[in-house]
Amino acid sequence: MESIYSSFMSGDSATKTHNRLSLLLGLQFFVMIPRTWVAFIQIIDLMFSHLNGFGVLAVFLNLIGNLVLVVLLLVEMHKRAVGTLSEEMFYKLQTGKTAWVVGGWIVLLGVYKGQLVEMDVLDWRVWSSLLVDLIYMTPFVGASVLVVKQRREEGITLL
Repeated sequence: MESIYSSFMSGDSATKTHNRLSLLLGLQFFVMIPRTWVAFIQIIDLMFSHLNGFGVLAVFLNLIGNLVLVVLLLVEMHKRAVGTLSEEMFYKLQTGKTAWVVGGWIVLLGVYKGQLVEMDVLDWRVWSSLLVDLIYMTPFVGASVLVVKQRREEGITLL
């Protein structure tokens, strides 16, 4: 009997990359759900802390962006399932999603650094949230690395 892993890794290089990207696309969606909930909790937490309005606005915009990203992932998964998502569009979407996730994390890191300085404590909620964000970024960055690898194999320069 063939294992799931062996059937997942069988085929030529393009099939393997397609299978890996499909898996990472599903992981992206499933890490977006708890991350969006964490962003909602962060807004409530930061609204009642000593954080300025900029920090609350930054976290709120991050939450709105995460909601848009969830909808975009659903549309992307549907188009990929029915076969109407072009390869070029997939690469552009993947690059944009990764840029949003990493950029949002950098902004939130700045917000939390400000919160740490103002509160003068090492709040466990801040560090646990940053750890969740690192886990959250993994499927996005991993998919982008696979996209870069496949593009190089095809001889397409990325920059």
